[in-house]
Amino acid sequence: MVGNVTISDARLEITYSNDGAVDMDMVSLFPKNTFRNRANGLRADLATTIADMKPRFVRFPGGCVAHGDGIDNIYHWKNTIGPVEQRKPQRNLWGYHQSFGLGYFEYFQFCEDMGAEPVRGGCRCTLPKFGTSWSRTGRAAVRYSYGGHGRLYSGCFGSH
Repeated sequence: MVGNVTISDARLEITYSNDGAVDMDMVSLFPKNTFRNRANGLRADLATTIADMKPRFVRFPGGCVAHGDGIDNIYHWKNTIGPVEQRKPQRNLWGYHQSFGLGYFEYFQFCEDMGAEPVRGGCRCTLPKFGTSWSRTGRAAVRYSYGGHGRLYSGCFGSH
């Protein structure tokens, strides 16, 4: 179901008239008109406010998104790319649901759209605990950033 009009005071109501339960897999209320008209883009009003500040760089991911509360829900960049409905959601450190509708690739696009340098963040303090598989994951993220997805975001790891 995709809306074809904008109604500023609209509500989404999902009702079920039979006994039992309803499981819903993916509900997204992304606006039709996004910043720079990107598919799966950001809300134009919020993104414009950030872009108008003319940031020189954007660091991502950060905070509770980056480190999770253990290896099972630490930020896995590969889970945040591809079709939104196929991305693996997870609970974050603060206990709320993350759909990753805004994923790794969308961060790159946002940086590109406002002329900011993308700087990949993360919680490097945890890497020694998780071993070489995380080193491989980090290298794969670098390859992706440097054009492994058909685009080149050369500055994404900064010099820190």
